[in-house]
Amino acid sequence: MQRSLRITGIICVNQVRRVLTDRGTPIWLLALPLALIGVLGMSLQPLMSSDFAPSKPFHVVVAEIPGGNHVAVIEALRGMERFLEVASVADPESARELVRHRVADAALISSPGKPAAVTIVAAPGSVVAEVLESAIERILLEITVQRTEGVEIAHTQVDVTDGAGETPPWLRTDAFTYYAAGITAMFVMFAAHAVTVTVATDRATDAYARLRSLGVKPAVYMLGGSLAAVAVAILFVCTVALISALLFGVNWGALGPWTVLTVLGATAAAGLSLVVMALVPNPEHVDSAGSAIYNVLAFLGGSMSPLLVLPEWFRRSFAWLPNRALLDGYLKTSLGAAASEVSAEATTLLVASVALFALGWTVWSVRGRGEEA
Repeated sequence: MQRSLRITGIICVNQVRRVLTDRGTPIWLLALPLALIGVLGMSLQPLMSSDFAPSKPFHVVVAEIPGGNHVAVIEALRGMERFLEVASVADPESARELVRHRVADAALISSPGKPAAVTIVAAPGSVVAEVLESAIERILLEITVQRTEGVEIAHTQVDVTDGAGETPPWLRTDAFTYYAAGITAMFVMFAAHAVTVTVATDRATDAYARLRSLGVKPAVYMLGGSLAAVAVAILFVCTVALISALLFGVNWGALGPWTVLTVLGATAAAGLSLVVMALVPNPEHVDSAGSAIYNVLAFLGGSMSPLLVLPEWFRRSFAWLPNRALLDGYLKTSLGAAASEVSAEATTLLVASVALFALGWTVWSVRGRGEEA
């Protein structure tokens, strides 16, 4: 047992050293993510800042329907003159035609009767659609409780009360913080995979054969490589967090919850990388297969496009992804969340880590028995 632990430690330290001393590591795992944070942060800071306003107000038309709530909707939206220029039209078809011919940016069609409902006609995922979606949600709530007077809505940061839930963290952050968290959640997978690629490459060389001749079992070799992947991923996150805080003023929040998320996120990334290596039989294809998977996950998890511009169904459908949980958790901690407030994200990462390592270990064990046979 002690010999296996010692060998595992030696393999882990050796794999970490190989990645850290590789010439491409400073570029691929340091310069590139920091450059992305800087470029995307500067580009999207006006859109994601708390005092965001479009260069000119969006032109919104509201269809007049007998028995509808168009009057209350118009009155409420006119309080958003920095964002919206509101006008009324005679009927729903006219409103749709104005949007179709790009005379108006969006149209609102209220349905008569109860409960109150409003249809938004706009390009899916557009900024005006996001602004209106949040505003209409608040207005309909006010109509329902018969207090539409004095509704104040600013941008998409709407504090919907009366049980409507709290505002998501990605609506209350600046662009530098968002992309520092998003790029970190993306590249932590690449950091862990850098170790996995070296482990997979070794399996096709004499280095692994020599270890096997010394009695090193495949499971011990896998464990050492996985621990190295976790270690490199944690080192990556810590380095990017420190430099982004110094260069871009990113506030990562309290150390306690941030550490929990970082360790669990690195473990989940290492588990996913293990699954990729275990399922891809050719070591030469492990690198490209992992890169393709991680880029797709980064897009689905909100690391590439801000969540606020993505459709609601898209945000909800992929909220279970581990990299999305890590992004949400980091954004919460940046806003001052305590450990208990990121328990949902931590649980998602823990479950993902266990499931991924269990799958990877199972596949690896089957292949290991084949080697020992």
